[in-house]
Amino acid sequence: MKARIVYFDFLKGLAILMVIAIHTFSIVDLTSDSNFEIFLRQILNCAVPIFLAISGFFISKGNKVGTYWAFLKHQIPKIYIPCLLWSVPYLLLYLNHNGDVFKALFYFIFCGFSIYYFIALIIQYYILSPVLIKLKSGGVVLTLLITLLAIFLVTYIMQVEGHVLPLIIYAGGFPVWLIFFVIGLRLGNMSNRDYKILPYLLCAFFFLLLSFIEAKYLYSFNQGGFGIKLSSHLYSLSMILLLFSRKVEVLFERISDSKLYRGVVYIGSISFGLYLIHCFFISIVKKFVEVDWGWFSLSVIVLFLSIGFIYIVKKIFPKLSVYLGFR
Repeated sequence: MKARIVYFDFLKGLAILMVIAIHTFSIVDLTSDSNFEIFLRQILNCAVPIFLAISGFFISKGNKVGTYWAFLKHQIPKIYIPCLLWSVPYLLLYLNHNGDVFKALFYFIFCGFSIYYFIALIIQYYILSPVLIKLKSGGVVLTLLITLLAIFLVTYIMQVEGHVLPLIIYAGGFPVWLIFFVIGLRLGNMSNRDYKILPYLLCAFFFLLLSFIEAKYLYSFNQGGFGIKLSSHLYSLSMILLLFSRKVEVLFERISDSKLYRGVVYIGSISFGLYLIHCFFISIVKKFVEVDWGWFSLSVIVLFLSIGFIYIVKKIFPKLSVYLGFR
């Protein structure tokens, strides 16, 4: 049984806020001189890695070899069915505009629409978890090398060579994010997470600066490079080791009675639903409200629209909301 730790709802809340900010940022017109915005964007790159590490953390506490198939039977439908349901609008739009039935079905079945590659990732890690959970230190290092090689190749192909790949292809394969799930498993198996945090704080700051420099460099090729890349993966790994420390957890617990902390915890508790639907609201706001929203304003509007929608659906259709991913 997975024990609920409120602090990890707080981390999920922070991570989904960053995810929403990432996706609103991607539709803002930037130039290579927008140094402050580019720097802020680099901070957000740890969002998906944090979610993957949290998944690994709790799986390590509840996954037993003897219940592997029961685990898959229980966990996969909880994320796959909502993904399919929310993919239906994208499927219909894709068929209406392109008419390629086979490609549409591929995207639909394998979580290829919108940002649902994350569901495909989690399913892959669920399937691999009995192997990954047994890795020793050498195996963890190997997964780090695999991840860094994979992200280097993806960055080179897309940002340097300029090839356009579907999101499910370049981000939906388990090697690209492997170390984050594995480090979550590793941390979940630790009896004591009270380790020193200064080295990881320094590493996070160093790799964040490196990520900013790399983003500026990659922008010169094809006006991209703000998202995942080698330096941002190393920054993300440092942030996970920092945030998952018991010492940092205790620091945040000191403000656990504040409205801000409780608000972020609530957002974290519905983070899966927010992930599934927020891109719909981004599209709606941009299409039907002819206002030049700033990055922050658009993020806040999309957040509150998404929260409001989830709240209403849960109140009116409590049983349906479970299938929609609004748990």
